[in-house]
Amino acid sequence: MFLSFGLFFDVKDVHSFCTNELFDLSKFSNLDIHFTHEEIKKDDIKRLNKVAGLKNYEGYLFRQKDSFVVYINNLSDNWITNIEFTCAKYGYKGLYVFADSESMFPAYMLYYFDGNKKRIIYSIKDGERWSFFNKGEPQFFEAGDYYNEHGATKKFNYEKLNSFCKRLGVDIESKDLLIPTETVYNTYVEKNFGF
Repeated sequence: MFLSFGLFFDVKDVHSFCTNELFDLSKFSNLDIHFTHEEIKKDDIKRLNKVAGLKNYEGYLFRQKDSFVVYINNLSDNWITNIEFTCAKYGYKGLYVFADSESMFPAYMLYYFDGNKKRIIYSIKDGERWSFFNKGEPQFFEAGDYYNEHGATKKFNYEKLNSFCKRLGVDIESKDLLIPTETVYNTYVEKNFGF
């Protein structure tokens, strides 16, 4: 299984959120780039190849069946920092989920943001060993999980990621999770701007 997406709760107007808040570059002090935002039909979404830098950034923002606003892009970490900064600056709740059981370096990650509060939980295999990490105050969706188990994969794994997401109202096993129900906003870096 492979999943990588950002998600925002309680966004009223996706167009305004996209152009005025998520891509409000005043959150960053040293970005010399310009984003173009285009409305496209949901059938025009193409598969994004993961890249490492902003020079070839492309992403999509759209509302899905449960009214969450999904944020996907072609950056290797789904631009977690932008999700965090947007939640902190504008008071949103947001989530970043990553699950990879297919690669040489499998990992399970959950980043939860509620305004200025953040909770990070992940386990990742780096080389021969799994590592577990968590930061921030435990949240309601953890429901008494104290991570006392021995071994990183017992402390946080796909089953726990799935359980925590369900408690947040997000069904990561739903085939419709990342399917748009409305207009899609395609955002990309304007070519030849600042590069």
